[in-house]
Amino acid sequence: MMSEYRNIMESLVEEEFERAAATLGCCTCEACRNDIIAYALNQLPPKYVATRKGEVYSKTFILRNQHYADIMAALALCAILFVYLNYTKRGYEIAVVGDSPNTARYAGMK
Repeated sequence: MMSEYRNIMESLVEEEFERAAATLGCCTCEACRNDIIAYALNQLPPKYVATRKGEVYSKTFILRNQHYADIMAALALCAILFVYLNYTKRGYEIAVVGDSPNTARYAGMK
């Protein structure tokens, strides 16, 4: 018999992203949304549960604890990183160097 378990941090981060998306000031298209949520999840500890009862208990514990602040901090960090990479000169240079080091070198970027 296969075990059925899941990481409840996924649903919590998705819920918080939906709630805070308007105040984050970043693109909310599906690709950007998924990138932001994935980055935030990589910054947070996983919380696995196997039953509905365990899920309710864990969510209650997480929302009363430091984890809620961690979720919001991770989402805010993602939004800041998104704006930095997409709307600053340095972010553009990072993208160009990552896409084509030869083109970046030709343009005088280090």
